[in-house]
Amino acid sequence: MKEKHKFIEWYDKKLQIGPKPDSNKLKNILETHDIIINVCDFPFYDNMEEVIKKGRKYFWFPMNETSGDIGINSIYGALSALYYAFENDKSVYLHCFSGKNRSRVVEASLYFMFVDEHLNQVSRSNKNRIYSNVKKNRLPELMKYESFLKTCYQIFSSKEHSSLFGPIDFCKINSL
Repeated sequence: MKEKHKFIEWYDKKLQIGPKPDSNKLKNILETHDIIINVCDFPFYDNMEEVIKKGRKYFWFPMNETSGDIGINSIYGALSALYYAFENDKSVYLHCFSGKNRSRVVEASLYFMFVDEHLNQVSRSNKNRIYSNVKKNRLPELMKYESFLKTCYQIFSSKEHSSLFGPIDFCKINSL
């Protein structure tokens, strides 16, 4: 229960989801965030040297929203980086192109992974993107996907999981 409370506090204060930042917004993000996670299907920044100069971590986990598979491997990678951020109390800017689908899938997945409940995004004026992507066959059926997320949490929180990335294939094979 303590972990759940700690996560919700971190989630409310340290996780920001939005669209691809333009140059001006990127400068502000670099001042206020430790980690940037891009889940769009292509990298963006013309000024990546600024990200490097500021010493920020940047992760790119491309997700595809035009085919049948949105990208379980990329979701796993993003969740792993977000778990790392939570454990190390780092602030994160998570984005896709418009900040409305792929980044929201990862957000809802992270929330379920920690809280074991689906994110009620009505107050955030977004529907839960897990449900809509399951309906569109971009994600596995709901029970299998929930099992995948629970397995991710078990792997990330295990003492054996000491690196930022773990055994993707093991996680997928045992839960999907």
